Amino acid sequence: MINKILINNTEIEISKIYQMKTYDSLIEGTYDKELNDDVLVDIKQRAKRVFYRDYSFIVDPRVNEDDNFPEFCIILELMIFKPFKDLDKDYSALTVICFQDEYAFPISSKNLYHLKEIPFELICKEYNF
Repeated sequence: MINKILINNTEIEISKIYQMKTYDSLIEGTYDKELNDDVLVDIKQRAKRVFYRDYSFIVDPRVNEDDNFPEFCIILELMIFKPFKDLDKDYSALTVICFQDEYAFPISSKNLYHLKEIPFELICKEYNF
């Protein structure tokens, strides 16, 4: 199981993972842009409740806004015990939301590619213990 990824020559740990069906709250009906926007808001709120972080980076797999999401949503916490901006902090972390057709692990190669492209050092938040 891969629990570390290389982002801009920095090894970042996947410290937490939360998975669910993307449309788990949909009882019946069809997907459309409005529903997908609501699902995305709900997933961001769930990420905040699960990982206690105010900001989430979303790897959106849709080509067009009205495309459906893949079957599974994965919420990851990426962390490194190193600050990039404020040297008085103890660690840097970022919550990332991505989607794939298979229940992870493994994280799909497409998602791994996008994770490696995240400007982690620029958008991560830094914390103290």
